[in-house]
Amino acid sequence: MTYSDENNIAPSYVRVHIDGSSYSMSKENASDVTYSDGCIYTYSRALTPGSHEYYFSANNSMAAVSTATFLGPDVINNAPTLSGYSLSPGSGTPSTTFTYAITYTDIDDDAPTYMYVYIDGSGHSMSKQNASDTTYSDGCAYTYSTTLLPGSHVYSFSASDGYGFPSTSVQPGPTVVEDAPVLTAGSMTPTFGNTSTIFTYTVTYTDAENQAPSYVRVVIDGIAFNMSKQNASDTTYTDGCIYVYNCTLVPGTHNYYFLASDGYSPVTSSTSPGPTVTNCPPVLTSGQVMPMNGSCTEPFTFTVNYTDADNHQPSYVRVTAEGISLDMSKQNASDENYVDGCIFILTK
Repeated sequence: MTYSDENNIAPSYVRVHIDGSSYSMSKENASDVTYSDGCIYTYSRALTPGSHEYYFSANNSMAAVSTATFLGPDVINNAPTLSGYSLSPGSGTPSTTFTYAITYTDIDDDAPTYMYVYIDGSGHSMSKQNASDTTYSDGCAYTYSTTLLPGSHVYSFSASDGYGFPSTSVQPGPTVVEDAPVLTAGSMTPTFGNTSTIFTYTVTYTDAENQAPSYVRVVIDGIAFNMSKQNASDTTYTDGCIYVYNCTLVPGTHNYYFLASDGYSPVTSSTSPGPTVTNCPPVLTSGQVMPMNGSCTEPFTFTVNYTDADNHQPSYVRVTAEGISLDMSKQNASDENYVDGCIFILTK
């Protein structure tokens, strides 16, 4: 735009108004101060796609002037393109890292406002492979890496430069296959005992993908119990981790099996018999009555020592005199150790 003033007065401003917004213009030749024959003013900027309009205004501190409004320019956006998309590898396990890649190109050199990969319909923001590459006109590679659950998956890509929204068709892949964990070396010791015996159940859990178990259990007589890892710091499941469970059991013949899961595939061992648990009967010793002789009005005190190797409390301790059975009471109510014996007493 050329500004002229026959009185050679410099403008206080020269502006261009684009789509209703005002922008100050700069003199093309800063050293030119002869305004009587005209000085050229310029302003440069990028515009969004679409049809625009503009006019100019100026002021020499005494009078303001403006031009008519002109139409233009019509700005056309070249939509970005997506090419060279890939997925690697095409199959794997839940521990495999899958990488999605695509090239974003925009001949207008517009950066993407977003670049997504959609996996099974869920969008994930991709990262530029070379963060310092800001030349989009010759293409920039974007990637996204993740692990996936077992099953067959699909994917597609979508992007935008703020104006155009290209996307790719849906592609199959990857196929993720889960290798089920393995239970080995299941055992129980000892195979015989009584109700005081501690029985130890042991099994080794192994997972080729190094997946930790969501549970490892022993099922005894149809009841499942969670097992504990023998070495809590061992997180290498590819070479096996030992799990244990300790308990006592009621008298009888028992059976057991193991079950586990890595969160995807449950596994169960075969059922094994054992252990056989016996009960040690209680023993009564040191039974006596005091005094040994007395009148019918004199009280007599009966005492006996109850011992049980399994530490079972008695369901009853009684003294029978002349065909009449009477319940006895524990001499020391707080004594719960029947292995070394508890005295029961009755005074009548």
